[in-house]
Amino acid sequence: MKVVKGNKIEELGAAEFEKLASEFEKVVVDLGTGDGKFVYKNALENPKTLFVGVDPAKHQMGTSSKKANRKKLNNALFVIGSLEQLPEELLDWGHASALYINYPWGTLLQAIAKPTDAVLETLSGLLETSGKLEIIFGYEQEKEPGETQRLELPELTQEYIEENIIKTFEQKFFKLEKWGKIAENTSWGRRLGVKNNKREFFKLCFIKPQT
Repeated sequence: MKVVKGNKIEELGAAEFEKLASEFEKVVVDLGTGDGKFVYKNALENPKTLFVGVDPAKHQMGTSSKKANRKKLNNALFVIGSLEQLPEELLDWGHASALYINYPWGTLLQAIAKPTDAVLETLSGLLETSGKLEIIFGYEQEKEPGETQRLELPELTQEYIEENIIKTFEQKFFKLEKWGKIAENTSWGRRLGVKNNKREFFKLCFIKPQT
């Protein structure tokens, strides 16, 4: 797999990755990590857990990678990849204790809003049995019409989430633990050019059940 190390991109082989993962009590994956702040912050606070951020935008992860290097954090890994193009070392890896998808956008958001068996099989393949999947997502067609139209996203209502998203997740691969609506004042609104940053999101928590 290709990993971001400051200004450089380095190769990390399967054996090296497995050795690194074995040195920690848990492994947590942040899919669509963006700027990597989630990985950096949590790696600082949880030295016994390996945090793996995955994102196709290698330059976005650079700043957090540099910070991790300066702090000599060996438990923060920034991997170039996406849901559609996961590194082979992560496909069906099955050892992550938790998988986070925080504020997805683009095709990753589309995959959550309109899940398919192929998508859910990939997500499930990252997790160990009883591993946790946590998703925080949301969009508003009035505020981002271009992107929602391009991705052909349906109107996001609680009924749609229950009948289309949750039911699909639970059919084969996951079991719902809890879900609900949250309101957060985040930088995401500024990135979308929204003056009022207080936006509505939904938080879904699943576990990977025993087969």
